Amino acid sequence: MNESPLFVKTYDILLWLHNHTAHYSKLERFRLAKRIDDSVYRLYDSILMATLDENKKQQLLMADFEVRKLTVLCRLARDTKNMTMNQYAFISEKLVEIGKLIHGWKLKVDKTA
Repeated sequence: MNESPLFVKTYDILLWLHNHTAHYSKLERFRLAKRIDDSVYRLYDSILMATLDENKKQQLLMADFEVRKLTVLCRLARDTKNMTMNQYAFISEKLVEIGKLIHGWKLKVDKTA
């Protein structure tokens, strides 16, 4: 099966963040890690719904919102020493890639509308 790069890259981020946040302290697992995990799952859900829903634009806007929120949450994780600078650079680069793919899909949806 040939999956879209957006799905592959989003899944890779989901897996990486899922494994990363599992190592947070008990206090941060119930605060910051939970928010990061919830956001990355909503991101994947939004992308999946965009393939199924008639209102693709709304789902893609939600996905874009989640990418932006994840960027801030990951910066907070870095600033609170729950993420190293190298980890932050890695995840930030991946989030930028996903943001660009979502933007491209939104442009395509706008052209067909």
